[in-house]
Amino acid sequence: MNRGRLALLAAGAVIATGLAVVATPAGADAPRPGAPWPVRTLDIGQQMGCVVLDDGSVKCWGSGGVGQLGQGNIANIGDAPNQMGNSLPPVNLGAGRTATAVTAGGGHTCASLDNATVKCWGNGNVGQLGQGSIANIGDAPNEMGDSLVPIALGAGTGALVVAVAVAPAAPTGLAGTAGVSSVSLAWAAPGDNGGAPVSGYRIEVSGDSITWATAVANTGSLATSRTIGGLTPGQPLRFRVAAINSRGVGVASSQSNQVVPTTAPPSGYVSLDPVRLLDTRSDGATVDGLFRAGGKLAGGQEIALQVGGRGGVPGGAGAVVLNVTVTEPDAAGFLTVYPCGTPRPNASNLNFSVAQTIPNNVIVKVGTGGTVCLFTQSTTHLIADINGAFP
Repeated sequence: MNRGRLALLAAGAVIATGLAVVATPAGADAPRPGAPWPVRTLDIGQQMGCVVLDDGSVKCWGSGGVGQLGQGNIANIGDAPNQMGNSLPPVNLGAGRTATAVTAGGGHTCASLDNATVKCWGNGNVGQLGQGSIANIGDAPNEMGDSLVPIALGAGTGALVVAVAVAPAAPTGLAGTAGVSSVSLAWAAPGDNGGAPVSGYRIEVSGDSITWATAVANTGSLATSRTIGGLTPGQPLRFRVAAINSRGVGVASSQSNQVVPTTAPPSGYVSLDPVRLLDTRSDGATVDGLFRAGGKLAGGQEIALQVGGRGGVPGGAGAVVLNVTVTEPDAAGFLTVYPCGTPRPNASNLNFSVAQTIPNNVIVKVGTGGTVCLFTQSTTHLIADINGAFP
């Protein structure tokens, strides 16, 4: 498909057309002729290609027989080893100049620059370089950079670029909070909408971070939050989100934290005002001064947390609802919460990465003496707040 760019006078008159421009949103996989810059736009001409990198530099490769690669010679580039990547120098656009777009034609190349001017180089046999001559430019030394004057577009005019819209960049900051058979998600809109307004978001879910299924094909809304219901309680899940515009579905976000939907509270549940029962940090505080500031719990160890009779929990409570948080872990690992006095189950309530802070709601039976045990695989600080109890 011929997807072009138009260089326009400020007054709106058409000056030139481009061929096959494809823009790549930040964060997307893209050709990278020069590490480490991501590609802003890509144009494929006749036996050549050019990109604008996100620092505004231009790199071209392929057939160079008439100087269309802008290197001051007629050599081809990319047809032999060690010519691409950091070995491929950018086109000299002039001191301090960067490009906003590039168009590769049939033997010549044009770039729209950051100062609203246009420069072209390569084959000039019919005046296509706009220099008032039919000479080639860029096929010999000292013809590029400041030696190449911008095309004269007329007094009081400048070049604009009408960019072809592309799919949006990735949303950021995706986080999930567990609910009863549900997960509430929130994220930030992408920094780059691809040149067209975002109209909704696609939400995907995975149980293993490998296979992804569509949870919501299109939210049809600009809202950056959504609750996904009908989930299986106790099943660990992760989510990712992609923005949608008129060009399609954009790059997916990084996956969310692991979230485990909870079960509905049984009859007899007593909701409590949230208060802190455990905080191992040096400045930690709890409702009664117990189980505070004890330092990180060592990996492979557990703490027997007294819950019965604290924070409004009845002494004979059969189960409690805790919001447990891992913070500042020294390494990746998992946390398991279970009734003290019973075998530790071979399952986790939280999985965490090094230095991560991550919470989760847990419903756990109360064990021996009104206690619940918290086991951590890796050394970390632990926080626990009470939310409710069951008889």
